[in-house]
Amino acid sequence: MADQTRVGTSGRVHHLGVGEKDGSNGVQNRHGPPPQRRRPAGFGDTVDDAQAILLSDVYPTAWSGARLAEIADGDAVAIVGAGPIGQAAVACARLQGAGRIIVVDGVPDRLELARDQHAETVDFNADDPVEAVMELTGGNGADRVIDAVGVDAQRPSHGAGGRRAPDLGEQFDHERDEAAPGRTWVPGDAPSLAARWAVHMVAKAGTIGTVGVYPPQVGHYPFGEAFMKNLTLSNCDHRRHTGTGGNGPGERKQSAGQQVLSGLSCLAVPAQSKVRQARPPRPRRPGRG
Repeated sequence: MADQTRVGTSGRVHHLGVGEKDGSNGVQNRHGPPPQRRRPAGFGDTVDDAQAILLSDVYPTAWSGARLAEIADGDAVAIVGAGPIGQAAVACARLQGAGRIIVVDGVPDRLELARDQHAETVDFNADDPVEAVMELTGGNGADRVIDAVGVDAQRPSHGAGGRRAPDLGEQFDHERDEAAPGRTWVPGDAPSLAARWAVHMVAKAGTIGTVGVYPPQVGHYPFGEAFMKNLTLSNCDHRRHTGTGGNGPGERKQSAGQQVLSGLSCLAVPAQSKVRQARPPRPRRPGRG
């Protein structure tokens, strides 16, 4: 019996080999489909190449970042970094219920593109991003933060933001050597800066979803402040997405097909139709400096 291929309702391509009745053969039930047995499935004529490329990597990463941040309806969400992942995260955060989205970056055309998606923007070269987010949220900070930068973070280069940036030059130089021993690759000139900003600008008991990369040799993170603020720090929930456990009672995993459909609507529906009513700023919490 030759190998057969069928497309399941999840949108994945399943393969039926010799002696297999349902394509699972026990191995897939335990570990998921073997990578060598996966084959691409076409999207059809309704998705162009640019949309398909986004769905292959950029959009799933951004969607995951918004999920990791645990966005609830009406939340104020700050996104640190407005590159491709950060831009997609604007749309994904809105789809997941964000009422207000604030994007932090230092590149003018990136900020303009974020504004085209009806996000508020902060230029870290012009303003201190932590002070700006705190002011925009009535002193509380953002309910959720998505770190879409990681160790590629750059210091403010000019303007008020550069003058107000803490003098951590030696610290950042040490972090660069630590992140890339021998400089086999080049991290940003302030590897921990995005993490510091994220922890500083999120509200107490808030959540930070991290999709920016921090390699294992990085040993600097503002954990003390994160601990005292009772923050939830999240990166990829491997068990949840590989089906090896981690789902609470009654929690339903989103299928690959649902992820793709969400992606298509994210790319195809005008941003203004997805704008939700933001919650009014909460009263300033006591004890904030």
